[in-house]
Amino acid sequence: MESGWNVMTQRNKIVSAALRRVHRIVLNLKTLAENRRWNPCRSDSSADFLARNGLQMAESGWSPWQILTDYLKDSFQDSFQDSFRDSGRFEQILASRAADISRGYHFFYGTMKVQTGFPPRWDTTTESKYSDIKDQRDLTRLHQCLQLAVANCSDKAIAVMLSFIRTQRPLTGLGWDCPMDVAIRGANMAVALELILSSRKCSSQHLCSNVSMISDTGPILISLIEHHNFVSRRLEIMWDGSVTNHYLANIASLWIISSSLERFAGQAVRPLLILPSNAAKGIFPQKYWLAAFEREAERQILVDGFFGESSTGYHRLAAEMFCLCALAMALETGNAHDTATLSGQGVLDGATKLMETLQRLRTFHPLIPSIGDEDGGNFLPLFPTEPRDTEWLVKLWEKVTDMESTFRKKSNEKIQQEKTQSPCMTGKNENSLLLWPRAGLALMCRGAMKVLAAFTPNGRDAFTSGHSHNDKLSFSLALEGEVFITDPGTGRYTGDPELRDILRSTSSHSTFMVNGIEQNPFHSGKPFFLEDISRATATEFSSMARPAQLTPSGEHSVQPDSGDDDFTPVVKALHHGYRAICGVCSREWFFQKSSLVIRDRTEVFNEKGEIVETLILAPSIKSRISGTSTIELSSASAAMEVEFRPCPAFLETLSVPFSPGYGQVTSSERIIAVFSVSPGEMGSIEMVARPVQADENS
Repeated sequence: MESGWNVMTQRNKIVSAALRRVHRIVLNLKTLAENRRWNPCRSDSSADFLARNGLQMAESGWSPWQILTDYLKDSFQDSFQDSFRDSGRFEQILASRAADISRGYHFFYGTMKVQTGFPPRWDTTTESKYSDIKDQRDLTRLHQCLQLAVANCSDKAIAVMLSFIRTQRPLTGLGWDCPMDVAIRGANMAVALELILSSRKCSSQHLCSNVSMISDTGPILISLIEHHNFVSRRLEIMWDGSVTNHYLANIASLWIISSSLERFAGQAVRPLLILPSNAAKGIFPQKYWLAAFEREAERQILVDGFFGESSTGYHRLAAEMFCLCALAMALETGNAHDTATLSGQGVLDGATKLMETLQRLRTFHPLIPSIGDEDGGNFLPLFPTEPRDTEWLVKLWEKVTDMESTFRKKSNEKIQQEKTQSPCMTGKNENSLLLWPRAGLALMCRGAMKVLAAFTPNGRDAFTSGHSHNDKLSFSLALEGEVFITDPGTGRYTGDPELRDILRSTSSHSTFMVNGIEQNPFHSGKPFFLEDISRATATEFSSMARPAQLTPSGEHSVQPDSGDDDFTPVVKALHHGYRAICGVCSREWFFQKSSLVIRDRTEVFNEKGEIVETLILAPSIKSRISGTSTIELSSASAAMEVEFRPCPAFLETLSVPFSPGYGQVTSSERIIAVFSVSPGEMGSIEMVARPVQADENS
């Protein structure tokens, strides 16, 4: 009987799955039929559509995106000469990237150069053990056409867009399975087309009389309408109303697409753009998406200025969305004398918070340190660089927001204090402490040593935990500007499930593990789900010179720096991941003169236990065990030693997978120190990391 019941249950599951697939197919066919009815362009030629509506771009070819790229070029010429002296100026870097794209290469995740042909073969993937879900999504986001347009390679940019439009139809072609990717592709196409038309200074009269231009741009305009309506019908909102970075990308892109279409075709395009059923009657698309975008500034950005998905990679992506859209909105507004008069004030506020945090994270290292997933995703990569290198975005933000015509009555310092509730940092901040209590991050600086401590929750809820790692109470450490102890990166998602779990495991982070158990359990077949059993949080944040209390809302996130040698930042955090074995686990970071001291504590063990302390080294760092409790670390320019107290049962170095960028996997060293704990005892371990002179370590 039991066997028969199991068989019946299995059959029911199969039938239910089949019915769900049929339901999805019916919905897609229904949508396709509706698309053919509402879109008048289906029955008309592109030339007729343009002749009827015209392109309304001004004679001057004005576009906010053209102004932003011009500012970016100026910033590189003025400020980037030294830092980019090996690569050359902005135009040279762009020309090099455009030449590679024209020769048939695509830079997956900004760094992996793969031959795809020109125009690309849209089914190309990177070489990996398995096919990764991100490969085709990255290729079909059409970042390459945007970079070609910025490099003034208009014909090639149009060729890439037309190739995709003609070969990958909505619903059935590649790149149409995820609304986020459809949205980002639409935004890249819209901005690329604006740059092309504004650089040619095309008036509507010129466009409508130029048959070649009409045949090129007509299908792109129609495709932009298709992209808008596809995403508008499939906004990525969870069943309980929760949203993630996917929804943020949806509405940011829809605002860009609708704004661009109005610049192209005027108000005549509005009836062709579908809005959700809850949209107020008569509201036009650009205004609707702007209001939705402003709501996300309150919903998805934490009060301390960090994006709410426990990932520095997704904070970077959200900052790119908010920053670029806010700047475009500000430029569209015109000669506003005060930020309060700007349309999209909520977007500007969100961008201010995110960019302030991004700028502070860069004080640890110019490449944003990885906490949680970093999958190399971009929104509008106007400058071709490694995704974690956000200098171009920071420079663009600083250049535009410092413009007197837009921000005449509010300095950056005043905006910072009002929108992030944080005092402005002054000077070099060699001795400082920055805290993001809601995000679960602290940046401690003393002299040449910088420490980024992580005690992140697993997102805001179950739907935003997918990019979290078991990295509670871990840390990264930089000395003399070089990273010594680091996060192992992300590797792959679905392309290598085993590697995915290894790189987000407790043992792959610089924290401690009890009895070989994960801080939060993994679930087979769920690479984007992580329970928050650990519930990590900060319990103390102060300096030994001036104690500070955390407010319940966590609004005061910055400890002002002190020029005194007595300034000693202290951060203490805990998690509950091993509560069943040894109660609450805690870690305390503080400085004693130039040394970093880390104290780990557990409550009483109810069984025999083993604590494994782990340090993940950057690939460039060399290590050597000295004695029974000390390990020496060195780079080409700096050196340090780490001492464990008490003496561990054994100390050794192992090889561990390391991912310098998404899709890339190499190896690095993992230091482990093992300690035994008897039942009834508490775990108590101390690490001391102190700089040494290079000749002392040789």
